[in-house]
Amino acid sequence: MTKIIIAQRISSVMDADRILVLENGTVHGFGSHEELLGTDEIYTEIYETQTSGGGDFDEAARADADYRDEEFDRRGGENL
Repeated sequence: MTKIIIAQRISSVMDADRILVLENGTVHGFGSHEELLGTDEIYTEIYETQTSGGGDFDEAARADADYRDEEFDRRGGENL
């Protein structure tokens, strides 16, 4: 199954097989979370910003992202 997720939070997409990074409508990076951390400065900067100082990567945010993914799958791809 293919899912397209548009997100600002890396914690929402970091487990995806492939992530597309856009800047001003132009493809800036494409790859897995690990690949982008090593090759894409925009992705890396966002990741570092969100992970420093208790940013987006707390347990509550992760649980919320997991719940949304499960609901999306349960609804056959229909948004919440």
